[in-house]
Amino acid sequence: MNQKATKADYVDLVRLIAAVNRAWHALQGDESQRVLAGALRDKKLGLQLELLRRYPRHVFLKRDDQDGHDLYSLRLKAPVRLASGAVLKDAMHAPMDHIQRYLPHLVSKQEEA
Repeated sequence: MNQKATKADYVDLVRLIAAVNRAWHALQGDESQRVLAGALRDKKLGLQLELLRRYPRHVFLKRDDQDGHDLYSLRLKAPVRLASGAVLKDAMHAPMDHIQRYLPHLVSKQEEA
């Protein structure tokens, strides 16, 4: 199924990533919610991979190591405004090893640039 992606689809996907990220962070550290937190983390990564696959001209990767973790920040070329009025300039962070495993062509292309 090859659907033409629209700007509204792109904005909705970025907003969904932000919402899932907030929910995941809210549950981190709550041992009774460990399974749900892991599912939200995995969902966020899946949505981020979809964003990178569907909108490669609108997103780029920037290495952003935090607390000793090798991460990529998924930078948005055009900011996205949330319903709250907050403006996102990125679609959160993702582990470098996951991005390299699932989208190696994208990583090598961006490292050449």
